[in-house]
Amino acid sequence: LVVAGSLFVTPSTPTSLATIQGHNSSEAVCGRDPRQLSLARPKRSKDDVLDLNTLVPRVPQHGIRDRLHNNTLALYSPLTRVAKQTPAYLLGPPTRTPPPFHRLTAAFTTKATLSSSRLHINSREEASTSSSQERPAFKEECFFRQLDPEASAPREVYFRLVTPVDAAVKRPPVIVIHGGPGIPHDYLNPLETLAVGEYARPVLFFDQVGCGMSSRPAMATYPYGVEQAVKEVQFAHRELERRGLLVGSFDDQHGGGVHVYGQSWGGMLAYEWLLEGGKCLSMVLSNSPADVHTVERDATKMIDEIEEIDDTTPWGLMHRFFKRHECSEQENEHLVEAKKKGGAGWRGTGVLQGWNAMKRAQEKGFSLSDGSRLPVLLIGATKDFVTEDCLNMWRDVLPEAELNMIQDGTHMPWLEPELKEEYFQVLSHFLASKDS
Repeated sequence: LVVAGSLFVTPSTPTSLATIQGHNSSEAVCGRDPRQLSLARPKRSKDDVLDLNTLVPRVPQHGIRDRLHNNTLALYSPLTRVAKQTPAYLLGPPTRTPPPFHRLTAAFTTKATLSSSRLHINSREEASTSSSQERPAFKEECFFRQLDPEASAPREVYFRLVTPVDAAVKRPPVIVIHGGPGIPHDYLNPLETLAVGEYARPVLFFDQVGCGMSSRPAMATYPYGVEQAVKEVQFAHRELERRGLLVGSFDDQHGGGVHVYGQSWGGMLAYEWLLEGGKCLSMVLSNSPADVHTVERDATKMIDEIEEIDDTTPWGLMHRFFKRHECSEQENEHLVEAKKKGGAGWRGTGVLQGWNAMKRAQEKGFSLSDGSRLPVLLIGATKDFVTEDCLNMWRDVLPEAELNMIQDGTHMPWLEPELKEEYFQVLSHFLASKDS
């Protein structure tokens, strides 16, 4: 859901509605720091529910304009109510149009060469800021696969497969599904540590079509939606099967030889994959809402509380929200990279309006008996905008799900230095206990 790393929200207000105090949308505001503008902030009542699809998360050390693609205008107003046409704030178009990320042959921490339609990793370099830190030992391969080779315009999905150095390790792999929609897997890169240690196993990351290094087709040329996103998860499962990495039994009782991990929207997508007949040994739903309306309502309350304490500009207000409830480490390299490569089309809670886990189960004929057979771990955090009440709603369809709350954690507790050890201990022990 896009309010944060995995639930990120994107602007949907028409540009014709965007106004700035003393300027209209056609006046020169590009290239100016929005924090230096004199903004007339719209007022709202306590009964208003925030549409998370109007938020644009701040990108520390990187201008929002620099990360947009195809000359998309950035509308920023955390208090915008589209239905009432509340004015938004126009930041202006990007200063340049960067090349598609999935065609870059060298980027940041990775040295790569492009061969045919696949990206092969030769070696990995450390970023200058972390060159002195030791990385865990694992093997890494990055590559592209065509989602539908027979289509008139084939789409490529970018994969990153991390495997234990010891080829003798035969633990079931885990598919990692990132959030958003529209925020790539980069912020989940620390999960690569699942490929090392006592419970080492293969870990498969991928970017959903429309963001990151996967293809970014225009909205009019690609059937974006939950149904299509499920096909991408099925595609990832087939990739593991093609490589012979699935381990264990494949019957209805024991699943398809793989664990599935979904964070935020990724957890909702993992559940949708389950409703379509997906089989797995276990499922982890980390910081994933069971109801979109509830998470939007709870996020609105949290923003109200911040506003009462510190009546600041909209920009400052949302920065405090993200730092307090999304991730306190807003300058984390993985989070910054994910936000830089976010999609601009199908993205945010606005495209998931009305989604509810129980409602979807009823529509798909998914019974409680089906849900009770699957081992499920719910991971939440006490400061997350996906609250404990919202997480508990999963038990309406997954009655045997275990819930683990990380104290003082945000929407991304594995990025919090003091909490990441606890997070990975909970996660790795659960996966190990469900390997067979």
